[in-house]
Amino acid sequence: RVTCDVSIASGVTLTITEGVIVQFEDYWVDLIISGTLQALGTEYAPIHFQPWGYPTPGSWGRIAYRPGSSGVLGHAILEYGGNYEGMVYIASDAVQVVDSVVQYGKGTGIYIHNASPLISGTQIVANTGYIWGGGLYNDIGSPLIQNNSFISNTVWPGGESFEDSRGGGLCNVSGSPI
Repeated sequence: RVTCDVSIASGVTLTITEGVIVQFEDYWVDLIISGTLQALGTEYAPIHFQPWGYPTPGSWGRIAYRPGSSGVLGHAILEYGGNYEGMVYIASDAVQVVDSVVQYGKGTGIYIHNASPLISGTQIVANTGYIWGGGLYNDIGSPLIQNNSFISNTVWPGGESFEDSRGGGLCNVSGSPI
């Protein structure tokens, strides 16, 4: 059980192995990566990132890959987390989200900022964005997005006008090909 923010420093690697369940205690609790996070589950023993206690969208914070960090979320199930920068925040090119599930998030499921990560074979399901990209939001990067499923993601316009809300599944502000 994670009770406060956990930071992985530059030069440090945290490896989470198959079948592990990581539970976050509250909505402000984040896993912040400046080094490397290798979360490598398997098809039959995925890694779970989820709230401790009753699950509701936004029950825990996010996994945040900062600039210069690296890692893989493989065969991972991330659910009921998120904030205005998503449940998975990626600001590094050296990140892969593969064969995973990102679901029931408050805020964008995956938020990509000025990076070009790989998002492949991942189900992005029932996330609610605040204004942009319920499932996936890309602002300035050129990510490789391939073989993913975007299912029932929505955008809640918040204080903005409904006309300004875009990208229930995917919002690519950069205009770069993805």
